[in-house]
Amino acid sequence: MPIAKRVKRKHPPESAALCEELVAEWREAGGDPSAPTIVEEHGSNEAVHLYVLWDKWGDLSYQERGAIILDAYKELHDGESSALLKVTVALGVTTTEAARMGLEIE
Repeated sequence: MPIAKRVKRKHPPESAALCEELVAEWREAGGDPSAPTIVEEHGSNEAVHLYVLWDKWGDLSYQERGAIILDAYKELHDGESSALLKVTVALGVTTTEAARMGLEIE
């Protein structure tokens, strides 16, 4: 079987702005309806699942969204890479995608 390496794409230009906005919302949890809905689940085995419902994801791929979520989570933990080691899911979806997937958020 051939072995191939995945080509890493560069972050799109809007990544930094989206990451900053996500970090600010995570810290302040405001009531803005256009703000992302952030779900942080902690399991019994220390695994962390992160879900971010946000219509600003727009045309970004799931990989780009996940990278932004992980960048924001790392910033929230003062740059500690050890916090990222516990994250097993980092999923960013729009509200339409969440409904299509059956992802229900309270």
